Amino acid sequence: MLFRNLGMLLVCLSLCACRKTPPKANAKHRKQAVQRTVTQKLPPYMSFKNASEAMTYLLKRPHSVLGIGEYHQQHRFKHISPAIERFRKQMLPQLGGEISDLLVETWVTTGQCGKQEKVVVKEVKKVIKRPKKTTNHIIELLKAGKRMKMAPHILRAHCKDYESLQDEKKTGFDPVKMLRFVTDKLGQTTTWILKERKKRKQKAAIAIYGGAIHNDIKPSETLRPFSYVHTLPAKAQKKFIELDLYVPEYIYEDAHYKKVAWYPLLNKAKETNKVILIQHTSRSFSLIFKWTPTSKK
Repeated sequence: MLFRNLGMLLVCLSLCACRKTPPKANAKHRKQAVQRTVTQKLPPYMSFKNASEAMTYLLKRPHSVLGIGEYHQQHRFKHISPAIERFRKQMLPQLGGEISDLLVETWVTTGQCGKQEKVVVKEVKKVIKRPKKTTNHIIELLKAGKRMKMAPHILRAHCKDYESLQDEKKTGFDPVKMLRFVTDKLGQTTTWILKERKKRKQKAAIAIYGGAIHNDIKPSETLRPFSYVHTLPAKAQKKFIELDLYVPEYIYEDAHYKKVAWYPLLNKAKETNKVILIQHTSRSFSLIFKWTPTSKK
């Protein structure tokens, strides 16, 4: 029933921050964070022939929750394969037998929650500016996981949730409230899945796929309200692996990413035609996919 009801009703991965800076974040804090990042040395990294090899390497580490975050595709890059499709084709197969449950950051609208539901759906589409094919990619990911015997999960939104997302004028929705809402839902749903696995005495890990702001193990003070990791049971936090996925073309001209310490590795990936896996901490990683051969800088 899950796939039969999805269709175009999906609120595609919400607006869940394709970058690490949420709407209305403190400008002074962002500037200070960037200045600190610039002074850092190039972080440790490894090169792989493909993303499959990189995933195999990551899975050697103890893990119970794999939190995957992507930089979302936008209309101007619709000709370049998105991270979610690359993950499904190149990395998900490596998770077969490793993952019991797959949670994707999206939910189904019912059309039964009145004006506010319509406002939220309309505004989300306007803000995220994502290609229409995104819905298909989400469905295909869930289906692929199910074929590999991964129980599929999405978030659940109720009418009262839409009401809570209203802005002060009650004429639209508040994007910061939306980020917090999605964060809460991700944390609650993940915790529920973990409890259900415990009842079934399953030892396999679970995977969460969504935006690259919610899976931060050690977020800044500003971003902490938007990360679900610290809301999980302590045991799950200890074996949580954070993996952010980047399509290089999407971020190459992004002013924010030009100032991060690992930005030079985008060129490294292009020059070597390799996938780059960056290690920030023992449990936090970023992966740069290969450049698309026909794309230009």
